[in-house]
Amino acid sequence: MFVPISTESRRVLKQQEEFNVEEKRILDLLSRGLFQDFPNPQRVGCPGSAMLKGIALHKVPLAEADPWLDHFSSCSTCFQEFTQFRKQAVDRRRRAQLWLAAAAVLLFPKQLALEIPRTAKHLVMDLPIGSKEGSYDLALLNETGDEVSRATGAATLEDHIVILRADIDIGNVSPGFYFLGVRQPGLEWSRYPTRVI
Repeated sequence: MFVPISTESRRVLKQQEEFNVEEKRILDLLSRGLFQDFPNPQRVGCPGSAMLKGIALHKVPLAEADPWLDHFSSCSTCFQEFTQFRKQAVDRRRRAQLWLAAAAVLLFPKQLALEIPRTAKHLVMDLPIGSKEGSYDLALLNETGDEVSRATGAATLEDHIVILRADIDIGNVSPGFYFLGVRQPGLEWSRYPTRVI
């Protein structure tokens, strides 16, 4: 099932991606020289790790961070530590965005899930526009994509709609959330959120 992303979400993601690319480009340019050209092993005049981390995570007000920004241009040790904190922050933000996107995708299909009773013995399903007639594989897939149950069926054109009919047996399947995989033999699964009740 295709879950559409809103135009606004696409715009925000594109802006974030462009910002991350530009930020990386600037840091790459700066880091070539700053990473090693200004050693300060004694950490003379350095702000300390807590301040560096606060600046990297945007938790320190700009007025407090401003005096230290010049220091980064003359201290490779601080610049290296700051860069490491920024990388961790970006990685954490990406993981959070991926989790949020995954959660949104899971929540959205759960609201629109097909419901199939465990007692069902025959499935009749309207296939999407553009589907072809012929033999189809069906499988009940768990959230990791493993097959829980499998069947075959035939799709025929009826009143301009391709309808798939298949005998199924899911009496042994535990109630819960799954995906109904549908495909022509040899092709990839099209997955439809399904709740077995």
